[in-house]
Parts: sequence; structure tokens; C-alpha cells
Amino acid sequence: MRTLAKIVLVGLLAIVSTSSVTAQTIVSRDSWGAKPGITSRMKNHSIKEIVIHHTGVKQQKKYSLKQKLRGLQGFSQGKKNWGDVPYHFYIDMHGEIGEGRELKYSGDTNTGYNPANRIHIVLEGHFDGEVPSTGQISSMAALVGSLQNRFSVPSHKISGHMDHVSTDCPGENLLPLVRQMAAGQTSDLASSYVAPCTGAKFDGQCFGLGEIYEMAQTHLLSHGCYAGVVDGDWGPMSRASLKAYNAANGTSFSVDSENSRARFLEHFGETGSRSCSN
Repeated sequence: MRTLAKIVLVGLLAIVSTSSVTAQTIVSRDSWGAKPGITSRMKNHSIKEIVIHHTGVKQQKKYSLKQKLRGLQGFSQGKKNWGDVPYHFYIDMHGEIGEGRELKYSGDTNTGYNPANRIHIVLEGHFDGEVPSTGQISSMAALVGSLQNRFSVPSHKISGHMDHVSTDCPGENLLPLVRQMAAGQTSDLASSYVAPCTGAKFDGQCFGLGEIYEMAQTHLLSHGCYAGVVDGDWGPMSRASLKAYNAANGTSFSVDSENSRARFLEHFGETGSRSCSN
């Protein structure tokens, strides 16, 4: 591993482990500042199943769980004209669990199936590209287990959104875990999960996209090419900075594919006299 890669990587990942779920481990509606649900837009139901979802958008570390839930509720009650957030529980990228819609009310959906009689749990992320964190997996397994016991839901009644309607939810990288829970295999779910490498492999290790982008931004910053924040958000400023770096140093690095990201990882320690500053 190159020295710079080692330095930048330290402290990037926070793993949250949850062995059990109680009322005290869930961020309540009162705690995140929920508005009252609009009961005239919701229907009571009887719980028989559990359905797992993903948010379908990139994980956002800039915002807290409470901010995300307030934003989701505002969107749901406003533009969507729903009674409340569509899910009963929300698990953020760190594994923190937030209380969503009251369990006595059926959820809502953008897709054409009946969400009634089902507890809806959503994990933050787009799991066709991203992978669930260890914290998310542990929290999901513990939450599902607690809900199964509370409502006598058998394992074969655990499913993914795509089992009921045509959709990519909950994503190909989360679906295997849903299948394991449906088969009653919930013990050590996080430790048994082999996540695909969605960023790049280097020196025998897999680096996630966010890690690589943070390391790339740090590298570009150290050479005077990048003036933004090292946050792993690979936006227009980061792309322009890499273009400037390539122009100044006669290189042709990109982050568009796993192979190109792996080449850039290997390049991190080869600092030389490269610079975008005169």
C-alpha cells in the first residue's frame, strides 16, 4: 500500500455494530422532529410481512439521520401528497435506525403494488452500485429479528420490494441479504456478507468509491490542483482538478472505471515534483 493511501484511509470508515434493537436504540419521531402524520391520507392495517427497500439514491454523509427524515417527510406530505414518510423504519449509512410512519398505518409506494399488511424498512443507498455498510447490515438483521418476534412474522414472509413489482429495489448488492433472512439465516449476517468491490482493488484490498474519491481529492490538493473540500463527492470541481493535474503533468488519469481508479490508487505514492502551480 502506498504511504499516502495509508494516511488518507485512516479514519474514513466508522463501523456501527448493533446486536439488538430496542426503543432506546431507535431515533424516535419526537427525536427527529416529525410532524404529525396526516391520518386522513393513511389506512390502518394488520401486519403480516416485512419488506426491505433501498432509497435508490447515493448515500449522503453531509446530512444527519434526523435531517434526512425531516426532508423525506416534507417531500412525502408535500409533493407526494402522502400522509407521512412511506417507510416504517429508515436505516442510514452508518446503521442508525430512525422511526418512520407509525406501524399501525400502511405504507405508501411509487410502484403498483399493495403495501398494506407489511412493515417497510428502507436502507439508505443505491445498492446496484453501492454496498450496505456493516452497521446497516447489523441494524437491519437486529431490527428484522425484533419485528419478527413482536408480530410473529415467519422468515418466508421477509421479501424485497422487487418480489412484488417490477423495480430494481432493494438493489443487487442488498438482495442476497434479504434472501438470507427469508431463509431464516440471520445470525452473523454482517460477518458472512461478501461485498462486491464497487470501487477498485489495490494491493489485495478493496477500496470503495467514497474512499477513492477522498484519497484522489487529497492527492490533488497536495499538488495545488484542487481547492475544494475533501469529502468524497466527485463533482465538477474534482473532475476539473484532475483534468488540470493531467494537463500539468502529462498524465491521463481518470476515475471512470475500476481499472482507471486502480491505476490512480497506485499512483498516489509517486509524488515526485508534480504540481499544478507554477
